[in-house]
Amino acid sequence: MTQEIKIDFVRNRLLKDVEELTNITENYSYKFNLDLTKGNHQTIGNYFSKGLHYEPDVAHFLCRILDAGDIAIDVGANVGAHTLLMATLVGKTGRVISIDPSELNVNEIQENLNINLIDNVVIRQCLVGSAFLDRVDNYLLSKRLSFAQFNL
Repeated sequence: MTQEIKIDFVRNRLLKDVEELTNITENYSYKFNLDLTKGNHQTIGNYFSKGLHYEPDVAHFLCRILDAGDIAIDVGANVGAHTLLMATLVGKTGRVISIDPSELNVNEIQENLNINLIDNVVIRQCLVGSAFLDRVDNYLLSKRLSFAQFNL
């Protein structure tokens, strides 16, 4: 059974003004589709039911560093809990790249973007890693996925 839940959150952050640091509070909200018959949805739903964002330490970090107009990348996006948060934080002038190798997850991310009318996210179905490995190559061949390699 799929249920749509609404996530409200407040971001407190310091803005460096010309003369002083100012603490501001911003309110955000978005909807998230959950199918509680799925394990990954149950995990996310457990956080939401307690009034927490999924992985609150990561969510708090994102709230502190992302601003309108930023570009963010969610690697291993799963069903998009962090993607939705990032897209909300960077706003219409920002961009989020959401990456996951699972077609099912990619479809669920798109569904959550659609119900929130979010259009600042680019979704890529691929694996991201630091090196090509035989077992990864074999997985890619069996799933017909692409592989992205970044040198940092």
